[in-house]
Amino acid sequence: MREYECTMTAPAKAETIWGLYREVTKWTEWDKGIVFAALPFRLTDVEPRRGFSDVTEIPGAGVEIRFAHRLEPVREERRSRTG
Repeated sequence: MREYECTMTAPAKAETIWGLYREVTKWTEWDKGIVFAALPFRLTDVEPRRGFSDVTEIPGAGVEIRFAHRLEPVREERRSRTG
């Protein structure tokens, strides 16, 4: 299993970022790295305004992709970590 980590820092409140995370079908509008946000995934851990984890199974490939998205305070900013 390979693990990767990506960290982003933004001058935004947790509530603002959480609002973006909540609208999965609109992820492609604000994250240009996401081409399509409709694969079937299940949430495995949700903490409002703090983060969530999800698991996506790739049909027919026997592959499972896991992501952890966490919001952490950094001075006056919030950091979003995916990996």
